[in-house]
Amino acid sequence: MTAKFVAFVLALTTMFKMVDLFAIELSLDPKDCHHIDFEDIKATEYTYDKQNKVLSAKVNQSSSILVIPFKSIESIKQVHFEWKASGKLPSVELAKLKEKEGDDAVLRVGLLLHGEPPMFSFTAPAWLKKVSNILKHPSDKLLYLVAGPKQGLSWTSPYSDTIEQIAVATKPGKDLWQLSEHAFKDPMKAVGVWIIADGDNSKVSFQTDLKNLKLN
Repeated sequence: MTAKFVAFVLALTTMFKMVDLFAIELSLDPKDCHHIDFEDIKATEYTYDKQNKVLSAKVNQSSSILVIPFKSIESIKQVHFEWKASGKLPSVELAKLKEKEGDDAVLRVGLLLHGEPPMFSFTAPAWLKKVSNILKHPSDKLLYLVAGPKQGLSWTSPYSDTIEQIAVATKPGKDLWQLSEHAFKDPMKAVGVWIIADGDNSKVSFQTDLKNLKLN
């Protein structure tokens, strides 16, 4: 092994450490998040393993969200997370995902994008107002990174045209963990993160574990 090659490897290692140094690493402990449920829908149970820093979502035909607001508006170029799931999982067929009856996912990591302050009608759902009140900066769009479906698929939520969904690149890791990441062509201005695992529409039950959620 030549001295030049060793120097190159060391430089490359340092570079990756510097990149990771600037990553926004979030606490996945539900105590550090805002757990918001939906009216008339059973809530997903979120628990946290502090020793291994793993968030577990126990879905029993249920749905609810964890919201992590940012103190400042962050410019996000890349999102990385690790996950694994077991049980009867939701469909990953695009035709199903586009319908309300199939709008469930093993895991969705959403970026709440900075935008104009939303105007709510008197009949707007309570959970929507709660999310708005939690955020320290206004948001008018949600961009979901969805684990499970074929990479490259994208679709609009059947519930709102302000919710875009992208199937992220995933590759197998150790001990059944899946490694997912997505790089944006242009940086996204985000004001918070939204995490959800749900099976209420498709009537399925499963568990999803999440760790090492990092934003660059």
